[in-house]
Amino acid sequence: MRILQIFFCALIVVSFGACDSETRSPRVERAATVSGNGLNVLMIAVDDLNTFVSHLDTYPAARTPNLDRIAAAGTSFSSAYAPAPACNPSRVSVFTGRRPFNTGIYLNPDDPVSALRKHGVIPQHLARNGYLTMATGKLFHRIEDNDEFFATVYAAIGSERPAERLNGVAALDDNFDWGPLDLFDDDTPDFDRVNWAIEQLGMDHDAPFFLGVGLVRPHLPWTVPEQYFEQFPIADIRLPPGILENDVDDLPRGARKEGLDGDHEIIVGAGKWKEAVQAYLASIAYADAAIGKLWDALQASPYRDNTVVILWGDHGWQFGEKNRWRKFTLWSAGSQTSYVIAVPGLQSNGQVCDTPVDLMSIYPTILELLGLPTPTDIDGVSVVPLLNDCSADWSEPALTTNGPNNHAIRRDQWSYIRHANGDEELYDRDTDRWEWTNIAREDETRQLRQEFSKLLPCKTYPVLGTVGCEKEN
Repeated sequence: MRILQIFFCALIVVSFGACDSETRSPRVERAATVSGNGLNVLMIAVDDLNTFVSHLDTYPAARTPNLDRIAAAGTSFSSAYAPAPACNPSRVSVFTGRRPFNTGIYLNPDDPVSALRKHGVIPQHLARNGYLTMATGKLFHRIEDNDEFFATVYAAIGSERPAERLNGVAALDDNFDWGPLDLFDDDTPDFDRVNWAIEQLGMDHDAPFFLGVGLVRPHLPWTVPEQYFEQFPIADIRLPPGILENDVDDLPRGARKEGLDGDHEIIVGAGKWKEAVQAYLASIAYADAAIGKLWDALQASPYRDNTVVILWGDHGWQFGEKNRWRKFTLWSAGSQTSYVIAVPGLQSNGQVCDTPVDLMSIYPTILELLGLPTPTDIDGVSVVPLLNDCSADWSEPALTTNGPNNHAIRRDQWSYIRHANGDEELYDRDTDRWEWTNIAREDETRQLRQEFSKLLPCKTYPVLGTVGCEKEN
């Protein structure tokens, strides 16, 4: 019955451009004629996925054989950064092609719908070019927002939330929980989403499609079937390599409170540090299994040779680096993520690209790969030149924004952070991969910092509490 309802709604959308309630804006009517080259797109968004994937070797014990298979079939970006280190602003920016200072969406509590409606999103653009648009799971920050922007939407069944706390750490918020579940994979929502997506890959579609699949794990709570915890015995767990005692000593005043929420003291005090790492690894392994099932279905489908696959995480995740947990920081641990693009038949497939890029490239890259024109007012730059050859010249900096006037820039080996109060951080990731030593205070870095400061955006969205800026001519 549910599929029939979705199908009926999709028919209404195609015919009249709307299938909405009183509070929902009309969907974009799908064009009758397909523009571009007709390639399909399978987008896989993985919530809170940092770089703990096997082929990137950030955390050696990580196990992601299926994600690695996709990377081997495409290009994996080892230095990929989110437009913002939080779910809501990052996803709004990815789907609209506008950075946080052009959308006004900086934080998770901000209401994203007004920005999504104002600027339009990738599936709407593709619908105007004749594409079928289908979605399930967490693509936007709120899963329920899929209904407004995709023609066909599936809401998963099942739950991965236990009835009571599993980790025994009552001082953490209710969402910050972890532990094994006595469930089969197909009893969980992420696998239900993947199973629905596999059904779509088994159908004969009358037009090219954009199929978005948003996996919620490894987002908190880290509660997944027990078999994934068993892959990582607690006796074998080591703390992430980016941990350094007293790493906060060289932080400037502007960074002292960024991302600081007290989780570190609670988790370490409870003796649960390694348990938390274990649970995150288990959650990634669970997501990887779901990804593998979807990838296998694509390879067995008639769409194998004409479907672009784009897999991305929406930001990083910290495990005590600089005494921080979660995301919400401009350091690489909080903003660096996994990003893979697989284009069928590309000779350069299988490369790992170290060039710093950011996820703002997703929108223009999709359009270039599909042979569609790119709007002139979006902020991102296509990475197609790097997909063809990772050694290609690349001057576009990777930019992350964490609230008004707080930015990080990555270019070459450098990681430069400028806080709203003017404080700076600078790290040479060639010699300091984990950003332990802030060299912004050294006189010999002054010219380099000045060069990076010229790359900073000088536009702040006019919301309460922000200050505008002007660049000198």
